[in-house]
Amino acid sequence: MSGEDLPYNRPTSPQSSLSQPIADSLSTDGGIVRSWCNSGSCCCQPVPVPQVCCYTWSATARTISCPSCLPVALVYTHTHTHTHTHTHTHTHTHTQFKLSKIHLEQLELSEAHLEQLEHSEAHLEQLELSEAHLEQLELSEAHLEQLELSEAHLEQLELSEAHLEQLELSEAHLEQLELSEAHLEQLELSELELSEAHLEQLELSEAHIEQLELSEAHIEQLELSEAHLEQLELSEAHLEQLELSEAHLEQLELSEAHIEQLELSEAHLEQLELSEAHIEQLEVSEAHLEQLELSEAHIEQLELSEAHLEPLELSEAHIEQLELSEAHIEQLELSEAHLEQLELSEAHFEQLELSEAHIEQLELSEAHIEQLELSEAHIEQLELSEAHLEQLELSEAHLEQLELSEAHLEQLELSEAHIEQLELSEAHIEQLELSEAHIEQLELSEAHIEQLELSEAHLEQLELSEAHLEQLELSEAHLEQLELSEAHLEQLELSEAHLEQLELSEAHLEQLELSEAHLEQLELSEAH
Repeated sequence: MSGEDLPYNRPTSPQSSLSQPIADSLSTDGGIVRSWCNSGSCCCQPVPVPQVCCYTWSATARTISCPSCLPVALVYTHTHTHTHTHTHTHTHTHTQFKLSKIHLEQLELSEAHLEQLEHSEAHLEQLELSEAHLEQLELSEAHLEQLELSEAHLEQLELSEAHLEQLELSEAHLEQLELSEAHLEQLELSELELSEAHLEQLELSEAHIEQLELSEAHIEQLELSEAHLEQLELSEAHLEQLELSEAHLEQLELSEAHIEQLELSEAHLEQLELSEAHIEQLEVSEAHLEQLELSEAHIEQLELSEAHLEPLELSEAHIEQLELSEAHIEQLELSEAHLEQLELSEAHFEQLELSEAHIEQLELSEAHIEQLELSEAHIEQLELSEAHLEQLELSEAHLEQLELSEAHLEQLELSEAHIEQLELSEAHIEQLELSEAHIEQLELSEAHIEQLELSEAHLEQLELSEAHLEQLELSEAHLEQLELSEAHLEQLELSEAHLEQLELSEAHLEQLELSEAHLEQLELSEAH
Protein backbone atom coordinates (compact mmCIF):
# COMPACT_ATOMS: atom_id res chain seq x y z
CA MET A 1 0.00 0.00 0.00
CA SER A 2 1.43 3.36 -1.00
CA GLY A 3 0.92 6.68 0.71
CA GLU A 4 -1.39 7.91 -2.06
CA ASP A 5 -3.81 5.02 -1.49
CA LEU A 6 -4.37 6.00 2.16
CA PRO A 7 -7.57 7.97 2.87
CA TYR A 8 -5.73 10.64 4.76
CA ASN A 9 -3.33 11.21 1.77
CA ARG A 10 -6.19 12.48 -0.46
CA PRO A 11 -5.83 16.25 -0.70
CA THR A 12 -8.91 18.40 0.16
CA SER A 13 -9.47 22.05 0.87
CA PRO A 14 -6.50 23.64 2.61
CA GLN A 15 -6.84 24.57 6.30
CA SER A 16 -3.55 26.44 6.72
CA SER A 17 -2.60 29.92 5.58
CA LEU A 18 1.16 29.38 5.83
CA SER A 19 3.11 30.96 2.92
CA GLN A 20 6.50 29.46 3.65
CA PRO A 21 7.93 27.95 0.41
CA ILE A 22 8.12 24.24 0.27
CA ALA A 23 11.70 23.08 0.60
CA ASP A 24 13.59 20.11 1.71
CA SER A 25 16.26 20.51 4.27
CA LEU A 26 18.37 17.59 5.28
CA SER A 27 20.58 17.45 8.34
CA THR A 28 22.15 14.61 10.15
CA ASP A 29 22.72 14.59 13.91
CA GLY A 30 23.71 11.24 15.28
CA GLY A 31 21.75 9.35 12.66
CA ILE A 32 18.59 11.59 13.08
CA VAL A 33 17.27 13.15 9.90
CA ARG A 34 15.29 16.42 10.20
CA SER A 35 13.40 17.67 7.20
CA TRP A 36 10.38 19.76 6.08
CA CYS A 37 7.70 18.06 4.02
CA ASN A 38 4.54 19.07 2.25
CA SER A 39 3.13 15.69 1.56
CA GLY A 40 2.82 14.35 5.08
CA SER A 41 -0.42 13.94 7.02
CA CYS A 42 -0.97 14.88 10.68
CA CYS A 43 -2.72 12.39 12.92
CA CYS A 44 -4.97 15.12 14.23
CA GLN A 45 -6.18 15.86 10.72
CA PRO A 46 -7.94 12.88 9.14
CA VAL A 47 -7.78 14.67 5.76
CA PRO A 48 -4.23 15.49 4.39
CA VAL A 49 -3.59 19.17 3.56
CA PRO A 50 -0.68 20.87 1.83
CA GLN A 51 0.95 22.19 4.99
CA VAL A 52 4.47 22.45 6.31
CA CYS A 53 4.99 20.01 9.18
CA CYS A 54 8.07 19.59 11.26
CA TYR A 55 8.73 16.08 12.47
CA THR A 56 11.66 14.11 13.87
CA TRP A 57 12.50 10.80 12.23
CA SER A 58 14.47 8.09 13.89
CA ALA A 59 16.02 5.60 11.52
CA THR A 60 16.41 3.13 14.30
CA ALA A 61 12.92 3.23 15.89
CA ARG A 62 11.16 4.57 12.85
CA THR A 63 9.01 6.77 15.10
CA ILE A 64 7.68 10.21 14.26
CA SER A 65 7.08 12.67 17.16
CA CYS A 66 4.94 15.57 15.98
CA PRO A 67 4.30 18.47 18.41
CA SER A 68 0.66 18.83 17.18
CA CYS A 69 -0.06 15.10 17.32
CA LEU A 70 1.25 14.12 20.76
CA PRO A 71 0.81 11.60 22.34
CA VAL A 72 -0.13 9.60 19.19
CA ALA A 73 2.72 7.46 17.69
CA LEU A 74 2.84 6.78 13.99
CA VAL A 75 5.00 4.15 12.31
CA TYR A 76 6.35 4.97 8.86
CA THR A 77 8.28 3.10 6.13
CA HIS A 78 10.44 5.26 3.95
CA THR A 79 13.06 5.01 1.16
CA HIS A 80 15.89 7.44 0.40
CA THR A 81 16.77 8.52 -3.14
CA HIS A 82 19.62 10.57 -4.57
CA THR A 83 17.28 13.54 -5.12
CA HIS A 84 16.68 13.73 -1.29
CA THR A 85 13.00 12.87 -1.58
CA HIS A 86 11.17 10.53 0.75
CA THR A 87 7.76 8.97 0.88
CA HIS A 88 5.86 8.39 4.13
CA THR A 89 3.66 5.44 4.46
CA HIS A 90 1.28 5.29 7.42
CA THR A 91 0.45 1.94 8.96
CA HIS A 92 -2.01 3.47 11.49
CA THR A 93 -5.50 2.02 11.17
CA HIS A 94 -8.50 4.22 10.53
CA THR A 95 -10.51 2.67 13.41
CA GLN A 96 -7.90 3.59 16.03
CA PHE A 97 -7.87 7.13 14.73
CA LYS A 98 -11.63 7.64 15.29
CA LEU A 99 -11.47 6.21 18.83
CA SER A 100 -8.56 8.49 19.63
CA LYS A 101 -10.50 11.57 18.54
CA ILE A 102 -13.50 10.66 20.75
CA HIS A 103 -11.14 9.84 23.62
CA LEU A 104 -9.47 13.26 23.36
CA GLU A 105 -12.84 15.00 23.63
CA GLN A 106 -13.72 12.80 26.65
CA LEU A 107 -10.42 13.72 28.33
CA GLU A 108 -11.19 17.42 27.99
CA LEU A 109 -14.56 16.85 29.66
CA SER A 110 -12.90 14.68 32.34
CA GLU A 111 -10.62 17.51 33.42
CA ALA A 112 -13.64 19.70 34.30
CA HIS A 113 -15.36 16.67 35.82
CA LEU A 114 -12.36 15.97 38.06
CA GLU A 115 -12.62 19.47 39.47
CA GLN A 116 -16.34 18.86 40.05
CA LEU A 117 -15.55 15.60 41.85
CA GLU A 118 -13.18 17.43 44.20
CA HIS A 119 -16.09 19.72 45.11
CA SER A 120 -18.39 16.68 45.34
CA GLU A 121 -16.18 15.07 48.02
CA ALA A 122 -16.90 17.99 50.38
CA HIS A 123 -20.56 17.84 49.34
CA LEU A 124 -20.71 14.10 50.16
CA GLU A 125 -19.52 14.89 53.67
CA GLN A 126 -22.29 17.52 53.89
CA LEU A 127 -24.83 14.93 52.68
CA GLU A 128 -23.75 12.53 55.41
CA LEU A 129 -24.51 15.28 57.91
CA SER A 130 -27.80 15.95 56.07
CA GLU A 131 -28.96 12.37 56.64
CA ALA A 132 -28.89 12.99 60.40
CA HIS A 133 -30.59 16.35 59.79
CA LEU A 134 -33.35 14.63 57.80
CA GLU A 135 -34.09 12.43 60.79
CA GLN A 136 -34.22 15.58 62.93
CA LEU A 137 -36.65 17.16 60.46
CA GLU A 138 -38.92 14.13 60.69
CA LEU A 139 -39.01 14.66 64.43
CA SER A 140 -39.58 18.39 63.80
CA GLU A 141 -42.72 17.65 61.75
CA ALA A 142 -44.32 16.00 64.79
CA HIS A 143 -43.06 18.92 66.91
CA LEU A 144 -44.65 21.42 64.50
CA GLU A 145 -48.02 19.74 65.04
CA GLN A 146 -47.45 20.00 68.77
CA LEU A 147 -46.62 23.70 68.41
CA GLU A 148 -49.88 24.30 66.53
CA LEU A 149 -51.70 22.84 69.51
CA SER A 150 -49.48 24.92 71.81
CA GLU A 151 -50.70 28.17 70.23
CA ALA A 152 -54.20 27.53 71.57
CA HIS A 153 -52.64 26.48 74.86
CA LEU A 154 -50.70 29.76 75.05
CA GLU A 155 -53.96 31.70 74.84
CA GLN A 156 -55.34 29.51 77.62
CA LEU A 157 -52.26 30.22 79.72
CA GLU A 158 -52.75 33.96 79.29
CA LEU A 159 -56.25 33.52 80.69
CA SER A 160 -54.82 31.29 83.41
CA GLU A 161 -52.50 34.09 84.59
CA ALA A 162 -55.52 36.23 85.45
CA HIS A 163 -57.18 33.17 86.98
CA LEU A 164 -54.10 32.56 89.16
CA GLU A 165 -54.44 36.05 90.60
CA GLN A 166 -58.12 35.34 91.27
CA LEU A 167 -57.20 32.05 92.97
CA GLU A 168 -54.71 33.84 95.23
CA LEU A 169 -57.56 36.06 96.37
CA SER A 170 -59.78 32.97 96.67
CA GLU A 171 -57.33 31.31 99.08
CA ALA A 172 -57.92 34.11 101.59
CA HIS A 173 -61.66 33.83 100.86
CA LEU A 174 -61.55 30.06 101.54
CA GLU A 175 -60.07 30.72 104.97
CA GLN A 176 -62.82 33.26 105.60
CA LEU A 177 -65.47 30.74 104.52
CA GLU A 178 -64.04 28.11 106.86
CA LEU A 179 -64.42 30.57 109.71
CA SER A 180 -67.92 31.42 108.43
CA GLU A 181 -68.97 27.75 108.54
CA ALA A 182 -68.14 27.57 112.24
CA HIS A 183 -69.92 30.91 112.72
CA LEU A 184 -73.01 29.59 110.91
CA GLU A 185 -73.18 26.56 113.19
CA GLN A 186 -72.91 28.87 116.21
CA LEU A 187 -75.66 31.12 114.82
CA GLU A 188 -77.95 28.15 114.21
CA LEU A 189 -77.64 27.17 117.86
CA SER A 190 -78.14 30.80 118.92
CA GLU A 191 -81.25 31.11 116.74
CA LEU A 192 -82.92 28.18 118.48
CA GLU A 193 -82.18 29.53 121.96
CA LEU A 194 -83.29 33.06 121.11
CA SER A 195 -86.36 31.84 119.21
CA GLU A 196 -87.68 30.03 122.27
CA ALA A 197 -87.51 33.23 124.32
CA HIS A 198 -89.01 35.17 121.39
CA LEU A 199 -91.99 32.81 121.18
CA GLU A 200 -92.65 33.29 124.87
CA GLN A 201 -92.50 37.05 124.33
CA LEU A 202 -95.04 36.76 121.50
CA GLU A 203 -97.45 34.86 123.76
CA LEU A 204 -97.18 37.66 126.31
CA SER A 205 -97.71 40.20 123.51
CA GLU A 206 -101.08 38.60 122.67
CA ALA A 207 -102.25 39.28 126.22
CA HIS A 208 -100.87 42.83 125.92
CA ILE A 209 -102.94 43.36 122.74
CA GLU A 210 -106.09 42.38 124.65
CA GLN A 211 -105.11 44.87 127.36
CA LEU A 212 -104.80 47.64 124.77
CA GLU A 213 -108.28 46.84 123.48
CA LEU A 214 -109.57 47.41 127.00
CA SER A 215 -107.61 50.69 127.08
CA GLU A 216 -109.72 51.97 124.17
CA ALA A 217 -112.76 51.88 126.42
CA HIS A 218 -110.72 53.71 129.07
CA ILE A 219 -109.94 56.46 126.55
CA GLU A 220 -113.68 56.97 126.04
CA GLN A 221 -114.09 57.24 129.83
CA LEU A 222 -111.46 60.01 129.93
CA GLU A 223 -113.35 61.94 127.26
CA LEU A 224 -116.38 61.86 129.56
CA SER A 225 -114.12 63.09 132.39
CA GLU A 226 -113.46 66.30 130.43
CA ALA A 227 -117.17 67.14 130.66
CA HIS A 228 -116.98 66.36 134.39
CA LEU A 229 -114.18 68.96 134.77
CA GLU A 230 -116.41 71.62 133.23
CA GLN A 231 -119.14 70.63 135.71
CA LEU A 232 -116.72 71.10 138.62
CA GLU A 233 -115.82 74.60 137.40
CA LEU A 234 -119.53 75.49 137.46
CA SER A 235 -119.74 74.02 140.97
CA GLU A 236 -117.16 76.54 142.25
CA ALA A 237 -119.46 79.40 141.19
CA HIS A 238 -122.36 77.57 142.82
CA LEU A 239 -120.45 77.42 146.15
CA GLU A 240 -119.87 81.20 146.04
CA GLN A 241 -123.61 81.67 145.50
CA LEU A 242 -124.41 79.47 148.49
CA GLU A 243 -122.07 81.57 150.70
CA LEU A 244 -123.97 84.75 149.78
CA SER A 245 -127.39 83.18 150.35
CA GLU A 246 -128.87 84.33 153.69
CA ALA A 247 -131.60 81.78 153.72
CA HIS A 248 -129.12 79.05 152.87
CA LEU A 249 -127.50 78.90 156.36
CA GLU A 250 -128.91 75.48 157.08
CA GLN A 251 -127.52 74.29 153.80
CA LEU A 252 -124.06 75.79 154.59
CA GLU A 253 -123.78 73.62 157.67
CA LEU A 254 -124.20 70.70 155.44
CA SER A 255 -121.87 72.38 152.92
CA GLU A 256 -118.87 72.20 155.27
CA ALA A 257 -118.42 68.62 154.34
CA HIS A 258 -118.90 69.72 150.75
CA ILE A 259 -116.11 72.31 151.12
CA GLU A 260 -113.77 69.61 152.31
CA GLN A 261 -114.82 67.62 149.30
CA LEU A 262 -113.98 70.60 147.06
CA GLU A 263 -110.51 70.82 148.61
CA LEU A 264 -110.07 67.25 147.62
CA SER A 265 -111.47 68.18 144.20
CA GLU A 266 -108.64 70.72 143.74
CA ALA A 267 -106.19 67.88 144.00
CA HIS A 268 -108.48 66.02 141.62
CA LEU A 269 -108.25 68.96 139.19
CA GLU A 270 -104.50 68.66 139.24
CA GLN A 271 -104.96 64.97 138.54
CA LEU A 272 -107.21 65.88 135.60
CA GLU A 273 -104.54 68.22 134.20
CA LEU A 274 -102.18 65.31 134.33
CA SER A 275 -104.91 63.26 132.66
CA GLU A 276 -104.87 65.65 129.68
CA ALA A 277 -101.27 64.68 129.03
CA HIS A 278 -102.42 61.09 129.53
CA ILE A 279 -105.14 61.66 126.89
CA GLU A 280 -102.51 62.84 124.40
CA GLN A 281 -100.48 59.77 125.26
CA LEU A 282 -103.53 57.61 124.61
CA GLU A 283 -103.98 59.28 121.20
CA VAL A 284 -100.43 58.21 120.44
CA SER A 285 -101.40 54.76 121.73
CA GLU A 286 -104.16 54.60 119.09
CA ALA A 287 -101.48 54.62 116.38
CA HIS A 288 -99.68 52.05 118.52
CA LEU A 289 -102.86 49.91 118.52
CA GLU A 290 -102.95 50.01 114.72
CA GLN A 291 -99.31 48.93 114.72
CA LEU A 292 -100.20 46.08 117.09
CA GLU A 293 -102.98 44.98 114.73
CA LEU A 294 -100.35 44.77 112.03
CA SER A 295 -98.20 42.87 114.54
CA GLU A 296 -100.90 40.15 114.73
CA ALA A 297 -100.21 39.33 111.10
CA HIS A 298 -96.49 39.51 111.96
CA ILE A 299 -97.09 37.03 114.80
CA GLU A 300 -98.70 34.60 112.36
CA GLN A 301 -95.76 35.08 110.03
CA LEU A 302 -93.34 34.38 112.87
CA GLU A 303 -95.20 31.17 113.69
CA LEU A 304 -94.67 30.10 110.10
CA SER A 305 -91.02 31.19 110.37
CA GLU A 306 -90.26 28.56 113.04
CA ALA A 307 -89.33 26.03 110.35
CA HIS A 308 -87.35 28.75 108.54
CA LEU A 309 -85.36 29.76 111.63
CA GLU A 310 -82.66 27.09 111.07
CA PRO A 311 -81.06 28.61 107.88
CA LEU A 312 -81.38 32.22 109.18
CA GLU A 313 -78.29 34.08 110.28
CA LEU A 314 -78.70 36.58 113.11
CA SER A 315 -76.46 39.62 112.97
CA GLU A 316 -74.79 41.38 115.91
CA ALA A 317 -77.45 44.10 115.95
CA HIS A 318 -80.19 41.43 116.16
CA ILE A 319 -78.45 39.85 119.16
CA GLU A 320 -78.43 43.24 120.90
CA GLN A 321 -82.12 43.63 120.13
CA LEU A 322 -82.84 40.23 121.67
CA GLU A 323 -81.04 41.38 124.80
CA LEU A 324 -83.44 44.35 124.85
CA SER A 325 -86.27 41.83 124.45
CA GLU A 326 -85.33 40.40 127.87
CA ALA A 327 -86.16 43.80 129.34
CA HIS A 328 -89.44 43.65 127.38
CA ILE A 329 -90.25 40.31 129.05
CA GLU A 330 -89.78 41.97 132.44
CA GLN A 331 -92.10 44.75 131.29
CA LEU A 332 -94.71 42.17 130.34
CA GLU A 333 -94.49 40.78 133.85
CA LEU A 334 -95.31 44.27 135.05
CA SER A 335 -98.24 44.23 132.61
CA GLU A 336 -99.83 41.49 134.73
CA ALA A 337 -100.24 44.08 137.47
CA HIS A 338 -101.76 46.33 134.81
CA LEU A 339 -104.38 43.64 134.11
CA GLU A 340 -105.37 43.75 137.76
CA GLN A 341 -105.75 47.53 137.48
CA LEU A 342 -108.01 47.03 134.47
CA GLU A 343 -110.23 44.78 136.59
CA LEU A 344 -110.51 47.67 139.03
CA SER A 345 -111.41 49.91 136.06
CA GLU A 346 -114.68 47.99 135.77
CA ALA A 347 -115.86 49.74 138.87
CA HIS A 348 -114.78 52.98 137.20
CA PHE A 349 -117.07 52.19 134.27
CA GLU A 350 -119.99 51.92 136.71
CA GLN A 351 -119.02 55.31 138.18
CA LEU A 352 -119.06 56.84 134.69
CA GLU A 353 -122.62 55.60 134.24
CA LEU A 354 -123.53 57.53 137.39
CA SER A 355 -121.67 60.54 135.95
CA GLU A 356 -124.17 60.65 133.10
CA ALA A 357 -126.84 61.55 135.66
CA HIS A 358 -124.40 64.11 137.09
CA ILE A 359 -124.07 65.71 133.63
CA GLU A 360 -127.84 66.08 133.53
CA GLN A 361 -127.69 67.72 136.95
CA LEU A 362 -125.10 70.19 135.69
CA GLU A 363 -127.39 71.12 132.83
CA LEU A 364 -130.07 71.84 135.42
CA SER A 365 -127.49 73.86 137.38
CA GLU A 366 -127.30 76.37 134.53
CA ALA A 367 -130.93 77.23 135.19
CA HIS A 368 -130.16 77.22 138.95
CA ILE A 369 -127.49 79.92 138.41
CA GLU A 370 -130.08 82.14 136.78
CA GLN A 371 -132.41 81.46 139.73
CA LEU A 372 -129.72 82.55 142.20
CA GLU A 373 -129.21 85.80 140.32
CA LEU A 374 -132.90 86.55 140.57
CA SER A 375 -133.16 85.03 144.16
CA GLU A 376 -136.84 84.58 143.62
CA ALA A 377 -136.57 80.90 142.80
CA HIS A 378 -133.87 80.23 145.48
CA ILE A 379 -136.14 77.87 147.37
CA GLU A 380 -136.43 75.66 144.33
CA GLN A 381 -132.65 75.74 144.03
CA LEU A 382 -132.24 74.41 147.57
CA GLU A 383 -134.40 71.48 146.66
CA LEU A 384 -132.11 70.85 143.81
CA SER A 385 -129.17 71.10 146.25
CA GLU A 386 -130.40 67.98 147.96
CA ALA A 387 -129.75 66.15 144.76
CA HIS A 388 -126.32 67.86 144.68
CA LEU A 389 -125.53 66.41 148.12
CA GLU A 390 -126.25 63.00 146.74
CA GLN A 391 -123.87 63.83 143.91
CA LEU A 392 -121.14 64.68 146.45
CA GLU A 393 -121.63 61.28 147.99
CA LEU A 394 -121.00 59.85 144.60
CA SER A 395 -117.84 62.00 144.39
CA GLU A 396 -116.39 60.05 147.29
CA ALA A 397 -116.47 56.98 145.12
CA HIS A 398 -114.83 59.13 142.42
CA LEU A 399 -111.97 59.95 144.82
CA GLU A 400 -111.41 56.26 145.29
CA GLN A 401 -111.34 55.98 141.54
CA LEU A 402 -108.64 58.72 141.38
CA GLU A 403 -106.52 56.71 143.78
CA LEU A 404 -106.78 53.86 141.37
CA SER A 405 -105.78 56.31 138.59
CA GLU A 406 -102.46 56.96 140.39
CA ALA A 407 -101.60 53.32 139.84
CA HIS A 408 -102.72 53.78 136.23
CA LEU A 409 -100.28 56.70 135.84
CA GLU A 410 -97.46 54.44 136.99
CA GLN A 411 -98.62 51.95 134.39
CA LEU A 412 -98.45 54.70 131.72
CA GLU A 413 -94.87 55.45 132.72
CA LEU A 414 -94.11 51.80 132.07
CA SER A 415 -95.91 52.16 128.70
CA GLU A 416 -93.43 54.88 127.68
CA ALA A 417 -90.63 52.35 128.02
CA HIS A 418 -92.79 49.97 125.98
CA ILE A 419 -93.13 52.60 123.20
CA GLU A 420 -89.34 52.92 123.10
CA GLN A 421 -89.15 49.16 122.82
CA LEU A 422 -91.57 49.27 119.85
CA GLU A 423 -89.33 51.85 118.16
CA LEU A 424 -86.47 49.39 118.59
CA SER A 425 -88.75 46.72 117.07
CA GLU A 426 -89.07 48.82 113.89
CA ALA A 427 -85.28 48.76 113.56
CA HIS A 428 -85.49 45.01 114.18
CA ILE A 429 -87.94 44.62 111.29
CA GLU A 430 -85.54 46.49 108.99
CA GLN A 431 -82.76 44.24 110.22
CA LEU A 432 -84.86 41.17 109.34
CA GLU A 433 -85.35 42.55 105.82
CA LEU A 434 -81.57 42.91 105.52
CA SER A 435 -81.23 39.35 106.85
CA GLU A 436 -83.36 38.08 103.95
CA ALA A 437 -80.87 39.59 101.50
CA HIS A 438 -78.06 38.08 103.61
CA ILE A 439 -79.71 34.64 103.33
CA GLU A 440 -79.80 34.98 99.54
CA GLN A 441 -76.11 35.93 99.67
CA LEU A 442 -75.37 32.79 101.69
CA GLU A 443 -77.16 30.67 99.08
CA LEU A 444 -74.91 32.21 96.47
CA SER A 445 -71.92 31.49 98.74
CA GLU A 446 -72.82 27.77 98.72
CA ALA A 447 -72.51 27.76 94.94
CA HIS A 448 -69.24 29.71 95.35
CA ILE A 449 -67.94 27.00 97.72
CA GLU A 450 -68.67 24.35 95.07
CA GLN A 451 -66.81 26.52 92.55
CA LEU A 452 -63.83 26.73 94.91
CA GLU A 453 -63.79 22.93 95.20
CA LEU A 454 -63.53 22.82 91.42
CA SER A 455 -60.79 25.45 91.63
CA GLU A 456 -58.68 23.11 93.79
CA ALA A 457 -58.53 20.67 90.89
CA HIS A 458 -57.74 23.63 88.62
CA LEU A 459 -54.83 24.60 90.90
CA GLU A 460 -53.35 21.15 90.42
CA GLN A 461 -53.72 21.65 86.68
CA LEU A 462 -51.93 25.01 86.94
CA GLU A 463 -49.03 23.37 88.77
CA LEU A 464 -48.68 21.09 85.78
CA SER A 465 -48.94 24.14 83.55
CA GLU A 466 -45.90 25.71 85.24
CA ALA A 467 -43.76 22.87 83.94
CA HIS A 468 -45.43 23.35 80.56
CA LEU A 469 -44.50 27.06 80.61
CA GLU A 470 -40.85 26.13 81.06
CA GLN A 471 -41.22 23.79 78.09
CA LEU A 472 -42.72 26.63 76.05
CA GLU A 473 -39.77 28.87 76.88
CA LEU A 474 -37.53 26.18 75.42
CA SER A 475 -39.92 25.93 72.46
CA GLU A 476 -39.37 29.62 71.64
CA ALA A 477 -35.71 28.91 70.92
CA HIS A 478 -36.81 25.83 69.00
CA LEU A 479 -39.21 27.96 66.90
CA GLU A 480 -36.30 30.14 65.85
CA GLN A 481 -34.43 26.98 64.90
CA LEU A 482 -37.44 25.83 62.88
CA GLU A 483 -37.51 29.11 60.99
CA LEU A 484 -33.91 28.42 60.01
CA SER A 485 -34.94 24.84 59.19
CA GLU A 486 -37.50 26.07 56.64
CA ALA A 487 -34.67 27.53 54.56
CA HIS A 488 -32.74 24.32 55.15
CA LEU A 489 -35.72 22.28 53.92
CA GLU A 490 -35.63 24.17 50.66
CA GLN A 491 -31.92 23.43 50.48
CA LEU A 492 -32.65 19.74 51.10
CA GLU A 493 -35.17 19.71 48.27
CA LEU A 494 -32.39 20.95 46.03
CA SER A 495 -30.10 18.34 47.60
CA GLU A 496 -32.48 15.56 46.59
CA ALA A 497 -31.97 16.52 42.96
CA HIS A 498 -28.24 16.75 43.70
CA LEU A 499 -28.33 13.23 45.18
CA GLU A 500 -29.77 11.94 41.94
CA GLN A 501 -26.96 13.73 40.13
CA LEU A 502 -24.44 12.09 42.48
CA GLU A 503 -25.88 8.67 41.72
CA LEU A 504 -25.23 9.41 38.09
CA SER A 505 -21.78 10.65 39.09
CA GLU A 506 -21.01 7.32 40.74
CA ALA A 507 -21.54 5.58 37.41
CA HIS A 508 -19.43 8.32 35.82
CA LEU A 509 -16.66 7.69 38.39
CA GLU A 510 -16.62 4.06 37.41
CA GLN A 511 -16.27 5.15 33.80
CA LEU A 512 -13.41 7.46 34.83
CA GLU A 513 -11.66 4.58 36.57
CA LEU A 514 -11.88 2.70 33.30
CA SER A 515 -10.54 5.84 31.58
CA GLU A 516 -7.56 5.97 33.94
CA ALA A 517 -6.68 2.41 32.98
CA HIS A 518 -7.09 3.44 29.34
CA LEU A 519 -4.75 6.40 29.89
CA GLU A 520 -2.15 4.13 31.38
CA GLN A 521 -2.53 1.92 28.32
CA LEU A 522 -2.02 4.98 26.07
CA GLU A 523 1.09 5.97 28.00
CA LEU A 524 2.38 2.48 27.44
CA SER A 525 1.46 2.88 23.78
CA GLU A 526 3.49 6.11 23.55
CA ALA A 527 6.51 4.34 24.95
CA HIS A 528 5.88 1.58 22.43
